[in-house]
Amino acid sequence: MHVRLRETADNTPPPTRTHVRLRETADNTPPPTQTHVRLREGFGHTARMIVRRERPTDRPVILDVIRAAFRKDSGEPTEVGLTQKLFDDGYLPELSLVAVTDGQIVGYVIGTVGCIGDTEAIGIGPLAVLPEFQGRGVGQALMYALIGASEALHERVLALLGEPEYYSRFGFRAGSEVGVKSPDSAWGDYFQALQLTDGPVNGEFQYAKPFDEL
Repeated sequence: MHVRLRETADNTPPPTRTHVRLRETADNTPPPTQTHVRLREGFGHTARMIVRRERPTDRPVILDVIRAAFRKDSGEPTEVGLTQKLFDDGYLPELSLVAVTDGQIVGYVIGTVGCIGDTEAIGIGPLAVLPEFQGRGVGQALMYALIGASEALHERVLALLGEPEYYSRFGFRAGSEVGVKSPDSAWGDYFQALQLTDGPVNGEFQYAKPFDEL
């Protein structure tokens, strides 16, 4: 499969050739539903931002955000159709997060059910930020919120395809360095993984089914 899986939050382009239920915590305490952060200065002011779970009524706007973040020409970005399919099969409601400022959804990230052998593992992406809000910490806030929610849910491994220089700030390393084999060897170090507290898990990572249909 060949698809631009994601852009980084700081507008660093991804590699030129990419492929692209949930349970409560052990004590039955669900992960936080929203987080308050501040955007980096831009456009003459510093705004307050909320990261929260998406709601079904958010979805048309979410798709518009993805469309704007990934559009390169007049065609529909592959990530839009992919996200629609993930909503139907494979996404995790607790890991479907929007960033909101002044009532506007400006960013989005989704976590989906993948696996390493018989063990559930989380695939991250698409991660999308409106072009005019890129470079202001929106993507970073979404990533930290998703990692924190994954820890609260006792997920063991997160995996993604993206720019190593950007994602290393969250603790991601090349999958080959942490015992998580890429679905495609051609991805090299762009395929990255993060072993969480309940890990490690070793083996080949497989994305949710909609990725196989690309």
